[in-house]
Amino acid sequence: MVFVEEVGQSRLVIYLVVTAILVLNFTVLFLVRRRMKRQLNQEMNTRVQTAVGQYFALSSNADAVL
Repeated sequence: MVFVEEVGQSRLVIYLVVTAILVLNFTVLFLVRRRMKRQLNQEMNTRVQTAVGQYFALSSNADAVL
């Protein structure tokens, strides 16, 4: 027969394990989202710099033709 105290302890262990798993999942989710945001910002900066460079190249070519 299982004592009431042992049931309470095993229930506490289950709650702690579930809580730890949830905290770990939210932490991983936060870190993944933060990394994705940084990568998207870097890609956007690269594309903007490329577009600006193309604009200035076209602008200087148009000035040279005129």
